[in-house]
Amino acid sequence: MVYTLIAAWVEFARSGDMRWGSVCIALAMVAAWQLAVRAALGSSETVFRALDNDTSSAWSALEWDVSSSTQFSIVDAWMVAPTDWSTAIVPVTFNATLNEYVGAVNFTAGTLINPGDEIDFQAKLGFASSSFALTEEFTPTAVPEPASAGILALATGGLLMSRRLARGNAE
Repeated sequence: MVYTLIAAWVEFARSGDMRWGSVCIALAMVAAWQLAVRAALGSSETVFRALDNDTSSAWSALEWDVSSSTQFSIVDAWMVAPTDWSTAIVPVTFNATLNEYVGAVNFTAGTLINPGDEIDFQAKLGFASSSFALTEEFTPTAVPEPASAGILALATGGLLMSRRLARGNAE
């Protein structure tokens, strides 16, 4: 259908009406460009992911690694909930060792994702082919529990105190 429209616009432009002719050529060029972009991209897909924090620690960041044997790009990514997280897209590169294209999106916290809470995000991916398969890996960054940090502080303090006492007894 696009080819038919382009042919009609070009034919109308040749009819001699210069006023409409240049508009029709411009429209034909835009249609051809859109067709070339669609052919180059192959297809695009918007994916939605909802992850439950089923760990015992709160999450302060999340890395979403995406790989495919089909060339792709991460066009856009955004957080749905919570809305105060920031997003950084890592450009897709070809990994010769894995023989795959690999990209990532790093999400950084505003609000922590506590155990039992959910994080929701979307991403728009563009593929060089209409046939593709994705491999995804999610890596959250856990915030240490306050109790764990307290135990670590007490243990460090105890070690320092025992060294001090050992030095005092050596004199």
